[in-house]
Amino acid sequence: MKLLDHRVREVESGENAAVAVHREHTLMAFYGKNLKHTGSIFRSHSVCLCCLFEQPEHTLPCDHILCSSCVKSFGRMKNKTIVEIQDCPLEADSVGRFKPCTVYLRPENAGFRVLSLDSGGIRGVVQLEVLRLLEREWNGRIPIRYFFDLMVGTGTGGLIALGLGKRHWSLDKCIYFFERICNESYARRPGRGIPGIGRLLEAYSRSKYDSLALDR
Repeated sequence: MKLLDHRVREVESGENAAVAVHREHTLMAFYGKNLKHTGSIFRSHSVCLCCLFEQPEHTLPCDHILCSSCVKSFGRMKNKTIVEIQDCPLEADSVGRFKPCTVYLRPENAGFRVLSLDSGGIRGVVQLEVLRLLEREWNGRIPIRYFFDLMVGTGTGGLIALGLGKRHWSLDKCIYFFERICNESYARRPGRGIPGIGRLLEAYSRSKYDSLALDR
């Protein structure tokens, strides 16, 4: 309380002073000393390790996950839904290690937005075309991935979800790689067109197509 009172007297707002005291005298003291060698891998998906109150939602470049309140407190608000955070409050030596991270906050009145993509082999390109048309309706200025909190899929739909969510590919890039993967993965097996032999090969391998290209 003395440290907080001292900062406030130095014409610092109460909220900024509380954030600074919490970081310098609580987080740095605990994670910097007691967990010096394990702090970088100390992370949780159930509770924010910065405040111990709210559920973590936003993953930083260091792989620590913070709640929205802590992101707002330790970052710089650029507008109502975008926060720029310079470094991780859980790592004392993270200053300057990472590029500034942009965090997109879900609007207050928005529910959880889930994109579920079905399987279907090469027909998955239809889903990509639908998403591309939706993106064009928004003038193409905002990537489609920013409209969803969770993207999941089965089969080739899972490949699309990984491309959009994990790789941050554009829809055009997703379509390019998707068609390339499908052309290689769903190519006919050698000898499949030979009567009799083709059936034996399928029965022996238990699949119509060679899985090596898909695995690769």
